[in-house]
Amino acid sequence: MNFLSHFYFDRDTDNCYLILGTVLPDLLKNADKNVIIHPEKLHHPDPSVNSIIQGWKKHLEVDRYFHSSEFFITHSHKLKKMLLPAIEGSPVKPFFLGHIALELILDNLLLTTNKVTADGFYDHLDGCKEDTVAEFLTFSGLKDNAIFFKFYEGFKKSRYLFSYSETPQITYALKRICMRIWENPFTPEQEINMNEVILAYRESLLAGFMAIFDDIESKLMGTDDTNPDFEEPGDRPLINADRHFVPLPQRHGCVTAWLMLTLILSSIMVLVYFYIANKPIQIPKLSITTEYLFIMLALLNVIFSIKLLSWKKSGFYGLCMTIIVGFLINIVNGISPLGAYLGLAGLPMLFGILQIKKNGRSTWEYLK
Repeated sequence: MNFLSHFYFDRDTDNCYLILGTVLPDLLKNADKNVIIHPEKLHHPDPSVNSIIQGWKKHLEVDRYFHSSEFFITHSHKLKKMLLPAIEGSPVKPFFLGHIALELILDNLLLTTNKVTADGFYDHLDGCKEDTVAEFLTFSGLKDNAIFFKFYEGFKKSRYLFSYSETPQITYALKRICMRIWENPFTPEQEINMNEVILAYRESLLAGFMAIFDDIESKLMGTDDTNPDFEEPGDRPLINADRHFVPLPQRHGCVTAWLMLTLILSSIMVLVYFYIANKPIQIPKLSITTEYLFIMLALLNVIFSIKLLSWKKSGFYGLCMTIIVGFLINIVNGISPLGAYLGLAGLPMLFGILQIKKNGRSTWEYLK
């Protein structure tokens, strides 16, 4: 959930450090996405620091309940389908927009129905002493907190969350988020279309949106984090500045195994062809030039396999290129047509493997 949605569950508290803790995981990751700390199992003798820890734990619980709820699954999927025709031709993934748009709409509804106020949220943040926050960060294992405080002061000063009360700003916020991943994500016409969809969907949620907050609140009241069956949710990436939760890319084990096998075999083939090219071993129909071409293709396969493992779509296109070039080399050198065409079959096979889904999403959907 977004900042104001987290704030909702403790809107009546007078403990500013608890409020800070409920949004600190997002703030910290927004400031520096490389920071990873796990304070949720720590206990500090200072009550204020310990309040931040308790807020941090509550943040994790709320996100866990929200992202596993029927409300989130249903409405993010519907928004995705409604936004799909609005952004036709855009490089942006519809499921990404559906996810983020839903969270922004909820913040907008909380503000416009006076369930929370942005003033109240920022007043809590302003009430926290920097020394106490620094002690929490140090205690949690963060040695250098200069980057965080630079971002944190800018976040408080900008008062950006006030803009969420203006419904058209949801589309603007979505555009800003997408521009951090895709250059020129939307045309002006697409922005207009998106805004119409978001306005309509906001109206459809207006009457019943509090159901998800009531549901989570009831679950929080029944949660005992001393329960041995209680599970902390896993780490997830948060994007800089005003960006929100984006699921950590995941791939099915079979996809990982295939890509690792491709990487290992390609590395072996580099060594094999290099040995053959530099030893008096005669392979029919293979000239020294052809052998060095195969060395280059194998090296490229290693590079492109690593790119695919790093979620780069260019790795897929690169492997497609090496498969096609390898096929042409085999044909030119008079190698068995059957063997050449079997090699070419690697193209649809690779694409098919990338479609294997984990938790409802394929590796292909996550590639950038």
